[in-house]
Amino acid sequence: EYIEQKYEPPTDSSPARLLVADVLTYYAREIAPGQKSQATSYSIERRLDWWGGKALSEVKRSTCQAYVEYRMSQPIRQAKKAKEPKLVSQETARRELTVLRAAINAYHAETPLDALPVVTLPKASEARPNWLRRDEAARLIRAARRLEDQDSARALVRFILIGLYTGTRSGAVRRLGWFPNTLGGHIDLDAGVIHRRGDEEGETKKRRP
Repeated sequence: EYIEQKYEPPTDSSPARLLVADVLTYYAREIAPGQKSQATSYSIERRLDWWGGKALSEVKRSTCQAYVEYRMSQPIRQAKKAKEPKLVSQETARRELTVLRAAINAYHAETPLDALPVVTLPKASEARPNWLRRDEAARLIRAARRLEDQDSARALVRFILIGLYTGTRSGAVRRLGWFPNTLGGHIDLDAGVIHRRGDEEGETKKRRP
C-alpha cells in the first residue's frame, strides 16, 4: 500500500536510463484501465519476469526473438491437468510483444524518448479455418456431461451449445446474464434475442450484434 501511494509515472526520456518495467508499469496503471478490451493488461507480470530488469534500450530484434523462444519453452499455466505439458504458442508470445510495443508508444506519446525502440514481432500465424463436425460436437458435449461437478457440467454444456448455435465469441458467452447489465450481454427469453453487449459497453472491431 505504501508503494502504491508513492508511485509516480516515470518521466525520463533516455531509453538507457529507463527500465522496461517502468514503461510496462506506466502502461498498466495509466493506459490499460481505459481500454475497451481488458486483454491489454493481461499477464503484465509474465513480461516483467523476462523484461523487467532490462533497460528500454535493450529492446531490439535479437531480444524480441529471445523472448519468443523463452515464452515458447514455458508450459501454459491453465493446462495443469494435461498428460503432457502444453507449451505457450508463438502467437501468444506475439500478442504479448504487441502489448509491449503499445506500452512503449504510449509512454513515448507522453514523454518523447530520445530514441524509440523497435519491437520486432514474429510472423503472424495463419487463420485456422477449422470447425467442429456434428459428431465432434456431440463427443464434446458428452465429455462435458461426464464431469463430476454437475453444476460445472451444466454450465459447460450450456456454454458449448450457445457457442455452436449462435456463433458468439467465447468471451461474450461467458459474460452473458439473464437480465440487462453493464458488464456483459443478456438473453431476452421472451423475445428470443441475445444481446451480446452490456448496456455501457461500446462497439469494437470484433462486432457483437
